Amino acid sequence: MLHLCYSNRFEVLCAPLADRLRHAQLIDPLEPGHIIVPNPTVEQFIRFDIAQTVGVAAHLNIQLMNTFLRDCVEASQANIRVVDKSELQLYLYHRIQDQAFLERNELGTIARYLDYAHAASSRQVRAFLLAGELARLLEEYSLSRRDILDSWATRPPKSNAEDTQVSAWQHRLYKACFDSQRRLKDLGLKDDQLDFFSTSSDQRQHMMLIDAVHHVGDRLNLPKEVHLFGQSYAAPAFIELYGRLSQSTNLFVYALNPCIEFWEDIHKSGLAQLKLEAVQQAERRQHPETDDDDPFRLDADADNPALRLWGRPGREYIHLLNELTQSEFVSGFLDPLSSAETLLAHLQHDILVRAPVPDDSHSLRPIDESIKIAACPTLRREVEVVAKTIWRAIEDSQNDPCPLRFHEIAILCPEGERERYLAQIEDVFDAHDRIPVQFLDRSLAQKSAVFGLIEALLDLPTSTLDHERMTRVLYHENLQGSSAAMRQTWRDWVNGLHVCFGADSDDLADTYLTGDVYHWEQALVRVLVGHFIEPNPRRPDEPIEWAGDAISPYTSANEDRAVISMFATSVYDLMVDSRRMAQKSLTLEDWGRYIGRLFNRYVMPLSSVDEMVLDRCIRCVERLADRQLDDKVLPYSIVRELLLTDLGRVESNRSQHRADGVVISALLPMRTLPFRHLFVLGLGEGLYPGIEQPNPLDLRSIKRYPGDVTSSERDRYLFLETILATRECLHLSYVAQNPSTAEELDPSPVIRELEFVLRPYVGRDAIQKLTTVHPMAAWDRSYFDPIDQNPTNMAYSEAAYVLSALPRGWTQSSVGLAQHTSIIKNFNMVEPKHDAEHQVAPPVSMTMGTIRGFLMSPLQQSAKTVLGMKELESAPPITSEPIILDSLSRYQLLNEVFWSYRQTKCSLEEQYRGAARRLYLKNSYPTGPFATATMADDLNTLERWLTVVSDLSTQPLHEWTHTVFGPCDEAALVDHQHDGLEIPLDGDHALKLHGRLEAHHPDNFTIISPVLSEKLSDKHWLKSMLSIVMMSAAGFQLPDTIRVISPCAGDMPSFKQTRVYRVPPQDYAIDWLKTVISDLYQGFHAYRLPIEVVYKWYRARLESPEAQPNLNQNQDTSDRFGPILNLNQFSLPPTELADEMVLRRFDLILRMEVS
Repeated sequence: MLHLCYSNRFEVLCAPLADRLRHAQLIDPLEPGHIIVPNPTVEQFIRFDIAQTVGVAAHLNIQLMNTFLRDCVEASQANIRVVDKSELQLYLYHRIQDQAFLERNELGTIARYLDYAHAASSRQVRAFLLAGELARLLEEYSLSRRDILDSWATRPPKSNAEDTQVSAWQHRLYKACFDSQRRLKDLGLKDDQLDFFSTSSDQRQHMMLIDAVHHVGDRLNLPKEVHLFGQSYAAPAFIELYGRLSQSTNLFVYALNPCIEFWEDIHKSGLAQLKLEAVQQAERRQHPETDDDDPFRLDADADNPALRLWGRPGREYIHLLNELTQSEFVSGFLDPLSSAETLLAHLQHDILVRAPVPDDSHSLRPIDESIKIAACPTLRREVEVVAKTIWRAIEDSQNDPCPLRFHEIAILCPEGERERYLAQIEDVFDAHDRIPVQFLDRSLAQKSAVFGLIEALLDLPTSTLDHERMTRVLYHENLQGSSAAMRQTWRDWVNGLHVCFGADSDDLADTYLTGDVYHWEQALVRVLVGHFIEPNPRRPDEPIEWAGDAISPYTSANEDRAVISMFATSVYDLMVDSRRMAQKSLTLEDWGRYIGRLFNRYVMPLSSVDEMVLDRCIRCVERLADRQLDDKVLPYSIVRELLLTDLGRVESNRSQHRADGVVISALLPMRTLPFRHLFVLGLGEGLYPGIEQPNPLDLRSIKRYPGDVTSSERDRYLFLETILATRECLHLSYVAQNPSTAEELDPSPVIRELEFVLRPYVGRDAIQKLTTVHPMAAWDRSYFDPIDQNPTNMAYSEAAYVLSALPRGWTQSSVGLAQHTSIIKNFNMVEPKHDAEHQVAPPVSMTMGTIRGFLMSPLQQSAKTVLGMKELESAPPITSEPIILDSLSRYQLLNEVFWSYRQTKCSLEEQYRGAARRLYLKNSYPTGPFATATMADDLNTLERWLTVVSDLSTQPLHEWTHTVFGPCDEAALVDHQHDGLEIPLDGDHALKLHGRLEAHHPDNFTIISPVLSEKLSDKHWLKSMLSIVMMSAAGFQLPDTIRVISPCAGDMPSFKQTRVYRVPPQDYAIDWLKTVISDLYQGFHAYRLPIEVVYKWYRARLESPEAQPNLNQNQDTSDRFGPILNLNQFSLPPTELADEMVLRRFDLILRMEVS
């Protein structure tokens, strides 16, 4: 018999369940209670609730629906095996891989699809993925389109190989794979022998779940009572199955009903009339061709708008259940207004009673804290706002009769955004806010890094062993036999070796790559040769001959021999194992043993959690044998796809959501579970609800049946359940700004729909007040405004907390406090205390490049030097061979060729080829057509440099002197090396200045400073001017003026590529260096004053002394290069302050120029 129990509250449904279990155990203490739940999270909830009600939650058999039915079927008939979707996928894969099978069954559509693959391995993967999609569709048809399968099973398919109609070829495929009793046909027999199940009752029969249940029929072994709890909705086949099961057992269904669906109908026409209407509805649905899209009239205009927008799946489920009992049920609905008079409670009440849209005479309600929406600029900022809101809610409730506790709060996010949000939540909540959390549905990848190594190992055989995939294994902390210091050494080696891809030269065959370069075997040879063979002390970078090939040895320390041995062993073993796996085809049982040994060989657990994760992964691999339907072999590419799917389903130990901590989970597992405060994150447009993608293979899209649920309808109903599960406050949030373009982003459609639903409650004008737009910075001035002036203020302590975490003196400039205060106000920032204690202590040494960077962009250089911010890598990671040389490498190469030219009898091209070959053997130079193009450009640049120098100077290049202050590279071109230049600072501080001077002639001190740019600008002369200042400060005997030649790569006339500069006195030069260094270390310079603006302003003031500095936000300046990416939040300092800065930093530079 079928017993229905409805409620709008999840906790209310637990009471009759606990009472029925207690009654059943009193009758038969040895009979376990059989409960079917939608997911393990609901299982935890009802175990707690039953324990609270009964005293102990013992002797309970709680399962998922599929598991329960499978166990019942296989217990009822031992020779039936229920195949799941993965096993059906393997079966279909073997079928459609067989060309003869496709031809016999006229499946030309599938054959043509597979023929698009260019390689055998691609065809295998293509077939496997298609088999997966077909297996999913067949399983869905068995649940929601049994009429289609009934039709296919009883009538023969059309015989037309060219018929591309989807239903026709799917019909032929189904008949070729299933017999008349819907059993899978044996893979080992020919078509005329495929109906083998009927020959022997003892032979193994493979069937899909619903087919197996129907096949067993009345012989299904069921317990006396079965309790189905918390199912939001179900496929029509399951609902039909409930009716059949209730004929053999007592089936209790405890379902959440969002509204009193039949209450007013009972009062209007009576229960008898309602039963008659339910029977008539069921009869009409037996003829779906005459039904409309809404047979239950759920979209009536007079119905509640929230139910019309979001409630269809659950309401159809309730209607279908009521048809089974002709609307006989018990219910326990609770009115939310009985416990609160908030906006949320009124919304929940109107949903419960199916109240229509309030008319204009309805009194408006004030905005309260029960429903809030947060629009945040970034994902991390969104998490920070949630953390502060939680702390405020906890603190505000401390004086309440029932204070809020952490375990009564939940944070949910869409499934697709879970990984991104969980990482930020863990970091923000633990490191900053110390909020205890409980992660309910963490995957193995989030639980332990071991899972990442296992994924990397499985990925290697399908790749060409490129840099990224190989280093994912080599650098992993759980790699067997490695240590942190060892892995760091390997990282330095691999970056220096410039390994790109390929185990050896065979992997680079049939490509434009020439020579024995870029691959891992070459890297091993370079490391081993460089360690055991002494290099030429005069030319340490000179290639040597090894086994008939030129090798560029990679030197390493003598004490690194053990590290080298482990590196070579690990790389070689990975190469060998990857190739073997890629070439093997084994049965699933053999693959399970092979891959299990692989995991034990390479994975080193570092903790008990790592051991648990490794054990679960190995057990998952060993269970591959359970999917073996026959003795056919599979290639690795297919086994990997199958294994990754299985590993993705394995979860770590679940936390208890009623423990002491905020519950963190995806939306789906937590649906319907009640919490006092509920936060839903990630509600951005395009992220939630899911976008419905049309599937041309899915026959269900032709016509919608009652009980069909699309992904969009699923997510919208989940949103409704979340609203109903909130007891006090519902917090919704989303990222409102594109992180790359700063473009404004819209929220999810469900937020817009919620605003539409709430508009009659609060009024059209007040609806915008539900949303709080949060600024980018947690220390924004708006957070300091008094609460009566700014209702969005979260906490006074937030800004103070953030400011205290920043480096001291982060907003201080090199001028007085009064002027500095004005600039801070312009930036909408809060000013910390200004005193000598906040000064940033300068280091003991500095490079000339730091001074040049500060003059070019105070903002970016102080961010790097004072705040310690790191610049994003301008060059891409080493994932492929260099297409072009990066600017630094190209400048060094051309510099080497330029200064060594004519010191030998080689031509310019021969000189260049020799230097380029040394780079090539180090995997640092392009190859193939890219090498040809690079050499042509570089030779053209060199010729232009040499032409300009010959036009402007008569001295040969070998007479120029190269001078360095401080340490330098052994292989660098250096004639004179001096100790670092000591610069005295205030107090007892002193700083040593290091750097390379531009090449100068010892007689007339002409400087040559080539540049790669097509045109020269003011900033290109800065390096030469700093060299003059350094030589003067160091006490070099210099003339009054020095000529600078700066040849460029463009067609500028030679006379425009030279300038003359005055030489400043030594004391003046030292004082100027001291001033610039002191300015830099005053603190973070939170303004824009790039060198381009300085020179433009300087020239404008020569014509008009009243000219003002001007900066176009889109202007291409030196501010573009550095760790700060968003320059729009910074602007020019006030004119008076900028004038003083330019006077202090550029007065010397501007006075040096003669012509």
